[in-house]
Amino acid sequence: MNDQITPAVLSRKSASTYIGVCTTTLDRIADLPRVNIRGRVFYRPADIETWLEKNAKPKTGKTVKSR
Repeated sequence: MNDQITPAVLSRKSASTYIGVCTTTLDRIADLPRVNIRGRVFYRPADIETWLEKNAKPKTGKTVKSR
């Protein structure tokens, strides 16, 4: 049985690790909901999951060049 408690919020560092980006990149994601508590920034795991689903790109097998 898994007795681990899922945190209600993640720190910037934990959230960046969860997504797989550095904290600077995480800070630049404007549409990812944040929770500010006493000057510190936190992220809800459910908000991260929702954001990831919303921003997922379908895998087409083709490489797209951006200009």
